Amino acid sequence: MQLYLLGLLVASFVSSIGAQSIFSPARPPAIPLAVRSPYLSTWLNVGNDGGNCGYLAGQWFVFWEDQINGWTGMIRVDGSTYTWMGLPGSKTVNQSAFEYTSTKTIFTMNVENKLEMNITFLSPVTPTDIKRQSLVFSYLNVEVSSLDGQEHDVQVYSDVSAEWVSGDRNAIAEWEYGTTDGVAYHKVHRQTQLAFTEKSQQGEWGNWYWATDDSKDMTHQSGADTDVRGQFASNGKLNNGDDTNFRAISSTWPVFGFSYDLGSVDSSPVSTLFSLGLTQDEAIQYEGASQYAPVASLWKSYFATELAALSFFHKDYTESSNVAGSLDRRVAQDSIATAGQDYLIVTSLSVR
Repeated sequence: MQLYLLGLLVASFVSSIGAQSIFSPARPPAIPLAVRSPYLSTWLNVGNDGGNCGYLAGQWFVFWEDQINGWTGMIRVDGSTYTWMGLPGSKTVNQSAFEYTSTKTIFTMNVENKLEMNITFLSPVTPTDIKRQSLVFSYLNVEVSSLDGQEHDVQVYSDVSAEWVSGDRNAIAEWEYGTTDGVAYHKVHRQTQLAFTEKSQQGEWGNWYWATDDSKDMTHQSGADTDVRGQFASNGKLNNGDDTNFRAISSTWPVFGFSYDLGSVDSSPVSTLFSLGLTQDEAIQYEGASQYAPVASLWKSYFATELAALSFFHKDYTESSNVAGSLDRRVAQDSIATAGQDYLIVTSLSVR
């Protein structure tokens, strides 16, 4: 993945002159969103060969092999619905800025000159902390605040699709909703798991978790993409319903959504945090003298259960963000000292 990115980097940077959005420190050919392992690796294509110039809204994201990983974000402001991530069909917000560091990708959005949104994708990299590094999880933080000095009635929504669980879109997906230790989650997986098997480079085993805070202002829903997204667009909330018709990934495209009613939002920023990750009991096969032997994932050395790992990660956002900031600064300082600002453009993009 890094070789693919670096190989195109110099030739593919596009000037941001004349664009609505500012791109800093540059506009790469593909923007990393959730990138923590070969199986958790989702990008926003930028170039002309399938990209939309680096805007978060108006295009589906892709796995590094280029198949779609459905991930949607919408917001309702004073009863009107807008898209801030993906391509569900509603009017898109205006992207005003984009920047990346070694661990973060940050988009700034303007909603009809009423609200500002700061959307941060954080994929923690902790080379000196093996416990945190063992978790194949990534964060999405959505911060909103008023731009015009007025209070606005705001609801925020995001979902992921079953496309994350298998490269075979005819595979049957299974899912469940639950809560643990103050964290609400959708758990999604391939119904028939195929250990150590890949389809279009996606892993065919393990459990995917899409999580957020378990709050009285949060509603959830699973079901067909148009139904769940339509429910939010029309009502500003979900119905807390769970679709139990397990089916093929491509059969009415099941999605797993969360929505938050933020109430009246003024100039004080209000944040909503989501976590996305993959747990696999066994991650690799060791080739011994006479046979292959499966080896447990490293996270199991630190956590007794998947839910314990999920809870730790989700509640660790503040610390993870601080640690990530320290790494960002170190990479920046060392890169600039070695070969200048242009070198930092490449090194900071390659860490993930």
